Amino acid sequence: MKDLFERLILIGLGLMTVTKEKAEKFADELVEKGKIKREDVPQLIENILQSAERGREKMREVIQDEIKNSLDVLNLPTKKEINEIKKKLEEIDKKIGSKLG
Repeated sequence: MKDLFERLILIGLGLMTVTKEKAEKFADELVEKGKIKREDVPQLIENILQSAERGREKMREVIQDEIKNSLDVLNLPTKKEINEIKKKLEEIDKKIGSKLG
């Protein structure tokens, strides 16, 4: 699992660093090398940025799933479960208070 987290972090760092400026620089380099036409640059930049955003979203989902799975393995109560227990304790406290008072 440690290896998975390390890979996810490295992938995430790469995706997080994709900026419009970097996409523009990359596109300009492709134009200079004759790989694409100047008029194709705006669409390429848009595609790069959309792809990076999809990658970031997928990364968030994977990380959330891994965290959830890790917490499930640890058998820790969820926030909802803690709130339910808190509510039950408050009800018990009221019952005890009314019988003592």
